[in-house]
Amino acid sequence: MGRKTSSGPGSLSVVAVPIGNPEDLTIRARRVLEDAAWVLAEDPATTRRLLAHHRIATPLTSYHNLNKEEKTAVVLARLRQGHSLALVCDAGTPLVYDPGAYLVNQARRAGLSVVSVPGPSAVTAVLSVAGVSADTFVFAGTIPRGAARRRTFIRSLRTEPRTQVVFASAHDLPAVLKAIESVTPDRPAMVASELTGPRERILSGPVRGLTVQCARAGLKGELTVVIGPGGKPAATRKTPRRGK
Repeated sequence: MGRKTSSGPGSLSVVAVPIGNPEDLTIRARRVLEDAAWVLAEDPATTRRLLAHHRIATPLTSYHNLNKEEKTAVVLARLRQGHSLALVCDAGTPLVYDPGAYLVNQARRAGLSVVSVPGPSAVTAVLSVAGVSADTFVFAGTIPRGAARRRTFIRSLRTEPRTQVVFASAHDLPAVLKAIESVTPDRPAMVASELTGPRERILSGPVRGLTVQCARAGLKGELTVVIGPGGKPAATRKTPRRGK
């Protein structure tokens, strides 16, 4: 049943966890994970390794997009009984391209407490070392896989002045970079692999040269890609009216 942590309804803590280096778990996050009755994990095996590293013995249960509806009902019942729970994803901040939005929405609709425990995020981590303007930026999730949707996304970069952050697999990266190069070859870009981990790799330069760099580096797994800001779209030139 888990530890009862409150005489009234419990709270759901949305906890950011490390993206590579387990030492990046915040002091507050560790305390919340230790005090929770359950930790709801996208992949319990992945989270179990993190908890073991920090000697946290809190029970784990799975929460992901395939079981979210049935598990949400169980979670809400536990919260009403006074059990405070923690939601984590495999790496980084939950709900940033990770499961959890449905649960948070349902908990809020039920009048239950939802608390943010902020910390690591691949999006902000990569922007902090990209060396490009992040005054305004767009996080686009992953580049679409479908040919038509991917073409639409790539074409939008031609007139998009803001910095873009996307996730891409190493398998898809060569085709993605070639497509970006075809519309905006001179924009600054960065590809980051295994951020904060012992095998972290960060490659940067104009898009036109990054394809070759990445091929030589033999990057693997999931990557975080930054496409730096472009110039402002050209203004429509008006034909001056002739005087009479």
